[in-house]
Amino acid sequence: MESLKDYTGLMLPFFFTTIADTKLVGVRRFAKQDALHEHWELMELCLEYNLRHLKELHRLYCERITAGPVVHVALTGINLLVDIALNKYLKRMKRGEPPK
Repeated sequence: MESLKDYTGLMLPFFFTTIADTKLVGVRRFAKQDALHEHWELMELCLEYNLRHLKELHRLYCERITAGPVVHVALTGINLLVDIALNKYLKRMKRGEPPK
């Protein structure tokens, strides 16, 4: 993760989820109660990475897509709300604890 921090993008950690109509259909999926300390640390790293690059992705979007000022104001507002709302979860996950 550290080597990717300067690349703009989104990090989405995927944990095991069964897919219908496959041989794995009866296998129990990964659940919140299965998450270890390291899983929460990974989630925190991904969330921190995403928050760091969200504004840059918004800027790139604004450069390449023709959208009205209302869309840009809405995206800016969403960025601000995400920063505020998710920072409390980041602190818990940094300690390896699940968000509540």
